[in-house]
Amino acid sequence: MMAKKLRSPLDRTRPLRAAGQSLTDELNDAAYDHIIAPMLLALFAIVLAGLEWLRYFNDMKPNPVIYSIAAVMAILYAVYKVWHSRKRLAQIKLGRDGERVVAQYLEWFRTSSFFVFHDVPSGDANVDHVL
Repeated sequence: MMAKKLRSPLDRTRPLRAAGQSLTDELNDAAYDHIIAPMLLALFAIVLAGLEWLRYFNDMKPNPVIYSIAAVMAILYAVYKVWHSRKRLAQIKLGRDGERVVAQYLEWFRTSSFFVFHDVPSGDANVDHVL
């Protein structure tokens, strides 16, 4: 007997978007691009420099200066990206939270036979709320 292939219900209809969905997506992207990626780069450089220093102290005659310079540069880059991203991330979070508050108030209209849609994509932009 052949097993029936299961299909996701999302294949047929797309779920409604949550209020602030675009900003949540932007926040996740910005957090990765501006915080996680630079921190991982800095961590990688620190590990490399640490390994070279370990070889240096075990008389293996490496030159850890190059890796240490790379580590310092990676740390400076990570600090710069994190420092300059804090304001933008705070703005995105504030916008997302504002959209969610407005969405909660608009839900009351559903009791009056209105349809409420949130975060409707429109080309390169989006409409936050539609009644």
